[in-house]
Amino acid sequence: MSAQANRGEREHAGVPAPVPAPPPADPYRVLAVDDDPSIHILVRKNLERRGYRVETAEDGEEALRLMRSFRPDLVIADIMMPRMDGYELCRRVKADPELKEVFFIMLTAKGEVKDRVAGLDMGADHYITKPFDIHDLLARVNAGLRIVSLQRELRQKNEELARLYGAAARDNEELKRLGRIKDAFLGMAAHDLRTPLTSIKGACELILDGYMGEVAEEQRDLVRMVYEQEEAMLALINDLLDLSKIGAGKVDLHTRDTDLRELIRHHHDVNAFAARRKDIALSWDVDEGVPPVRLDPARMGQVLSNLVGNAIKFSRPGDSVRVSASRAGDREVCIAVEDTGQGIREDELGRIFDHFGQTSTRATGGEHSTGLGLAICKRLVELHGGRIRVESTWQKGSRFSVVLPLEGPSPAEAEAPSPR
Repeated sequence: MSAQANRGEREHAGVPAPVPAPPPADPYRVLAVDDDPSIHILVRKNLERRGYRVETAEDGEEALRLMRSFRPDLVIADIMMPRMDGYELCRRVKADPELKEVFFIMLTAKGEVKDRVAGLDMGADHYITKPFDIHDLLARVNAGLRIVSLQRELRQKNEELARLYGAAARDNEELKRLGRIKDAFLGMAAHDLRTPLTSIKGACELILDGYMGEVAEEQRDLVRMVYEQEEAMLALINDLLDLSKIGAGKVDLHTRDTDLRELIRHHHDVNAFAARRKDIALSWDVDEGVPPVRLDPARMGQVLSNLVGNAIKFSRPGDSVRVSASRAGDREVCIAVEDTGQGIREDELGRIFDHFGQTSTRATGGEHSTGLGLAICKRLVELHGGRIRVESTWQKGSRFSVVLPLEGPSPAEAEAPSPR
């Protein structure tokens, strides 16, 4: 039966002819491999009418040579051919890195399941049994070329993703390099600024203590102002140095088993004068049964002093500040600093631990704040393998909690820089 007759029967039965895949700007290439010239004519005529480029070959060897220059998107190959059959052609095509993505349709007069399975095992993507309906072949070709198109699109997307990933990786390395430069600069600048500031502080102290002779009260007020500004600048520089070291991963924790009662009592006493001067009740308490905790006393003392100092700084005369420690389960301990001061607005709590994360709450005695202390506290607590959080009610007070593992930080936590 002719192709035209087949088409007429399909349309009479209400079955539409297959819609061909729209040819791209660069037409799809199809290679027909068969030792029967009539197959060449049939395939070429019908595919070229639909805008495809078609070449033909009489056996597998000729097809392989032609594929190097023609670069087909799809191959239709008979199984039974002289010199090289369709099985071997398919095997070689699929084993070639440059050709393996070609869609391969096996065309065979063998109807046995084992023969079709053999072709698929060789890597064939589809098969058609002779004698075939030309519309069926065209539908399989169109479907195969749509798969080819999707594979190309997917490959392009993957290549684009790989380029983007590579660019992102390079950008990330550049950001790390710039971060290291920034940390080195901050460390150098902060270190070099401490010496002249220390000299200014010493000179102010000599003048205020009378070693330079009598000075008028107005002069003393001016010197006190310089002294206070120097103290604020030195605090900022020390905080920048700490952040620089933490960011560069240069903070070494010297951990040992530490009695929290002694640590908390010491920092209570250090801050007691500031509390008395503002008429703030400062107290401390450690629950019975709290065991020694493995930590760096200097660094955790820095955290504790900052939290207690902040509580005093933002509390009003008559308020209270309480420092406590208790067990938090079997493997952790909780250190809390709680005050009845001004508190923090709810919408500002999310940025309290950010660099320069200052809030609208103001110090009650005109004290200076760098906005870096809590960011440093968070990173030092994390280096200890712990976590810090805050609970606060506006105009009623705040509670900062530091939860630490009893056994101390793991080596990875103690050595790794905290995330920026």
